[in-house]
Amino acid sequence: MMVRVGWALAGCLLVLAAIAGCAGGASGSAGDAAGGTSSFPPPPADPDSPAGVAVEALRRIYSWQPAAEQPGAAMQRAKPLLGPHLSAVLDAGTGAVGLPKTDARWAEWAAAQARVDAVAFASAEQAPDETADRRQLKIGVAQTVIYPSGRSETLPSAVIVATVVRTVQGWRLDDFG
Repeated sequence: MMVRVGWALAGCLLVLAAIAGCAGGASGSAGDAAGGTSSFPPPPADPDSPAGVAVEALRRIYSWQPAAEQPGAAMQRAKPLLGPHLSAVLDAGTGAVGLPKTDARWAEWAAAQARVDAVAFASAEQAPDETADRRQLKIGVAQTVIYPSGRSETLPSAVIVATVVRTVQGWRLDDFG
């Protein structure tokens, strides 16, 4: 599916990436209880908000600890926020379906004891095919590599189309790409 990103969203991504890069050098980063590594205290996932759940799930999925985990481990941190489709894929261990492509520099970051922090935000655009139990959202994701020395490196930002579904537990991320 082709996603056309408006100038406002592209500008927000650039500003968000700059902010994430600047904040990365701060000491005393606060991770979340689920094992996230963000330099910012994460917003709580609001089960009543499709955007809140999508943002928090993708922040967890795109935050990595290469020295302490294998590629794909971030999906486990996001599991409480995943819908039936992604949960089944994760439980079945069927491979890369639904998993973000980790960077080829994983081994380099692991050796350097670096972490990759992600910041995510939702666009206000509404998809034309929304239903009461299914929504598609554009989520901007900015990643920053944080080295123990305090040096940071901003990675290219991305816009991800996230599908969230209403479950008995609330809204859950069920697909993204």
